[in-house]
Amino acid sequence: MQCFLIPIVFLVVLAIVVPAPCAGESQRLFRIGTGGTAGVYYPIGKLIAQGFNEASGKAGAPQTGTPGTPALVAVAQSSGGSVANVQALASGEIEAGLVQADVAAWAFHGDRVFSGDDSVKVVRAVAGLYSEKLQIVTRRDANIRSVADLRGKRISIDEVGSGTLMAMRIVLDAHGLSENDLIPMYLKPEFTDDKIVTGELQGFVVMAGTPMKAADRLAGMELFFVRDPYGAELYRMNTVFKATSVAFTFLAVTTPVLLGWLRRRRPGVAVAGAALVMLLLITV
Repeated sequence: MQCFLIPIVFLVVLAIVVPAPCAGESQRLFRIGTGGTAGVYYPIGKLIAQGFNEASGKAGAPQTGTPGTPALVAVAQSSGGSVANVQALASGEIEAGLVQADVAAWAFHGDRVFSGDDSVKVVRAVAGLYSEKLQIVTRRDANIRSVADLRGKRISIDEVGSGTLMAMRIVLDAHGLSENDLIPMYLKPEFTDDKIVTGELQGFVVMAGTPMKAADRLAGMELFFVRDPYGAELYRMNTVFKATSVAFTFLAVTTPVLLGWLRRRRPGVAVAGAALVMLLLITV
């Protein structure tokens, strides 16, 4: 298995404000696009929907005309993945979706797969959820020891519309390859396990958090773990990114407390400190 660290998964919604349900109206769905059922997006989406529905069932939440029936119900939907979720958001097929940070950025700026499509620029991030990895899972007897060894091999690189496929194309390009250099199959991870066991597939690729069900189900097989210079560099870059994020989170939490304490005791120092913090945020 070869792992590349990738930026955080976002929960994204439309920039257009959806009106809150009113008491007495018919029940509406809040649809959350996730991914394949053997990945991590789907169970995470189900947990978000569960928390949403628990809040909707509490006293004071809008109800339908039927007592005890919430006016808004969240439901997690399996999907093709990040790219498909962005497109479904833009077309109004879902109200929220789990999306890789890089795919969300492409949508916002109209880059790469979304080039020329202004409709997707309305998506906005609600929250960063967790970091995930691009995992290349291979049979040991396939003799795949590097990305270059994928040439001519039977590899599933996820379906069209997935963030996995987009990320894998970037990795292949970094190694001077394309998906046409493989014998590619475009399957969700839940459809690859049996084919890995029978040898119909020699490997599959998935962008997911860990642990990941599709890989766990192959725990009894002989798999190979590959380390790669590109993966090491991505890991280093992501580590710097995470350290910076932690530093700014610490700054955001502690600065108001510190400035409040200084304002009560040394007003002049507090003003200077606030100016310094603002300058730091603007320049960075």
